[in-house]
Amino acid sequence: MISNVGKVWKYSLGSFSDDKTKNYDNYVAIVRTIIFVSYLVTNCFIISGVVRHWNNVPNDDPKYKVIPAKEYGTEKGQRTFT
Repeated sequence: MISNVGKVWKYSLGSFSDDKTKNYDNYVAIVRTIIFVSYLVTNCFIISGVVRHWNNVPNDDPKYKVIPAKEYGTEKGQRTFT
């Protein structure tokens, strides 16, 4: 059973089945599996970053805020940088 799953995995990754490369099929499958796993891990990090910032609402502490004119005593509000 395990050997059948290994064969299916090996050939699903695109290993060759001819006599010329038969000795290297397992090595090719291992290298392609490592590449596949690295793509999978990278994709999971990208997706987790997107999900984390999916509905990101700005916080109530912006880098600058506008002071209303009534509060400051002028007609136009002035920006103060914090």
